[in-house]
Amino acid sequence: MSPGTANVIKMSYQIAEAVNQSSGDNDKLLVMPMIIQPHLKTQPDFILFWNLKPSLRIYRVNRLNVDFNDVKEIIVNEQINRLLIFPAGGSIQEKTVIRILRDIKPAALSLPGKILVINVEDYWKKPE
Repeated sequence: MSPGTANVIKMSYQIAEAVNQSSGDNDKLLVMPMIIQPHLKTQPDFILFWNLKPSLRIYRVNRLNVDFNDVKEIIVNEQINRLLIFPAGGSIQEKTVIRILRDIKPAALSLPGKILVINVEDYWKKPE
């Protein structure tokens, strides 16, 4: 196994562990495509999905060109709790993160490699 492959596997486990610890049972998780660099093709991360806790309800976005309005619509319509996003510099996901942080100032968990787990419930949850 190459060192690059080993690093990706390790990162996948770390992401899954962070998502599991920051999410409640039956939370809904929206997973954006993993972007290492904006010009590279993204691939599904099977190690990540195999290691997420089974009680999470997972929604996936497979297209790279999904903008903020589309992401927000999914969050509201599906009542998503957490967003796993990979805002590589210059990507549409980076612009989406900037809008979310400006709009709702959510709690977020930052992981190495500019990976974020963001609490996005404030888009749809009514204040108590």
